[in-house]
Amino acid sequence: MKENPSNLFPEWVSAEALERVLSRYTDGEFVFELPQEGFSETVRGTTYHVIPHYADEGAEDIVSKLRRIMASELPKD
Repeated sequence: MKENPSNLFPEWVSAEALERVLSRYTDGEFVFELPQEGFSETVRGTTYHVIPHYADEGAEDIVSKLRRIMASELPKD
């Protein structure tokens, strides 16, 4: 049985925002189809230009990078 995705969000998230997010939820995962060349989106009079950037093969993932940065900033006793 798959978890109800609305349970993943705090109570204070508005019903409108929750509906927009859940519209991207399919078969147990969030799906965002981004075109290779980018796209523009207008929200309340502001236009956002999104240009996807994909990491090179073998690039360090963001979680590993954050762990490495945090470990380097820990005080050494």
